[in-house]
Amino acid sequence: MDYAVVAPDINFSDHLPLAVVIKGVVYDGRPIDKQKCDSKSIQFQLRWDKGDLISFYQFTYFLTPLLAEVKKKLKMLLLCSDCSHLESCKTDLTVFVNRVFGDIVNVLSNGANACVPTYRKNFFFKFWCNEELTALKESSTKSNKVWKAAGKPRAGPVFDRRQLK
Repeated sequence: MDYAVVAPDINFSDHLPLAVVIKGVVYDGRPIDKQKCDSKSIQFQLRWDKGDLISFYQFTYFLTPLLAEVKKKLKMLLLCSDCSHLESCKTDLTVFVNRVFGDIVNVLSNGANACVPTYRKNFFFKFWCNEELTALKESSTKSNKVWKAAGKPRAGPVFDRRQLK
């Protein structure tokens, strides 16, 4: 439908990329599930390397009351091990374990939400990038713009500056 020759500032090559718009229908004979096509689920992951770990650790103190509750329940279970209503105790214990597990997950999730940033899964981080490299990149981009504005010369001071930066 359309095409364009693009010259982004980050392209330091003398080759120019093409952007092409194509309209078409791809059909392989199977029914199309529109809901599947329209909704892409975005998954997030925690950035523990950028999180406030001290605050998260302090947040986990909300688990302290659960520990006391678990200790109390274990004592009761030990006393109940040879009692006549053992099945009732087992059912009660199952409900208790599920609730405690949910509470632990809830505390840890809330702590992570409060103290640890998230990012989209499969996001590519430039771990090598820092302020110095960012400044160098800006400088090289600027000299590349000047080189393009000068008509992309193959020699001379504008070309030499571009090659150095």
